[in-house]
Amino acid sequence: FWLEADPLVLWRRVSERRGGPSDATIDILSRQLQRKANPSTWRKVDADRKLADIAAELASASEAAAAAQGAPLKTAS
Repeated sequence: FWLEADPLVLWRRVSERRGGPSDATIDILSRQLQRKANPSTWRKVDADRKLADIAAELASASEAAAAAQGAPLKTAS
């Protein structure tokens, strides 16, 4: 999955971040945006939404991919 969001949203999220596991800074974000990475084979997901909505989309896509391959999706218990 490739999570995408409007650059303004990303700037706001990074600048408002206080603590936590991420080491991303405004400088790191700027360099990432300049790279304009866009893996064409990855499924793109709009990350400018509520976390629950993103998680539901990822779970649904994973289940569909597993079903298409005839394999049950392993989930955490």
